[in-house]
Amino acid sequence: MFRDVNKVFNPNFDSCHSSIKGTIFQPVKIPVDCDLNQYERIRLILHADIAVPLVLIGILLFIIVRGRKMVMQVKALVYAYLLFSLWMAARIVAETEYYFLKHHELYGKYILFITLIVILSALIILVQKKFKKKSQP
Repeated sequence: MFRDVNKVFNPNFDSCHSSIKGTIFQPVKIPVDCDLNQYERIRLILHADIAVPLVLIGILLFIIVRGRKMVMQVKALVYAYLLFSLWMAARIVAETEYYFLKHHELYGKYILFITLIVILSALIILVQKKFKKKSQP
């Protein structure tokens, strides 16, 4: 899905995409008319244009269904959609970090460290809550 959107809407697709494909044994040669930084930036923006609304809809559906009594099939669909939207969010975060690490190395390192700190802090809080619930009688 992302490749098709990139193919249709990215103006640099024709000049850059065919040259980016490479194998281990065949080095990648980027032509002079290809602005790789701009190509990858537009690709990232196009991917975010798809993923961000999906994530927002998933969170909204989860909030709507969370407090109500609904049929189990509806809740299962909403949870599946939420899981899919969280996967899309993780993919966009990973693509953004890859872009910054590749083109803006210093900023990329800081963004990567901040992301790791946020994820690890959330995991620590979740584990502490689980242990606290188990220890209480």
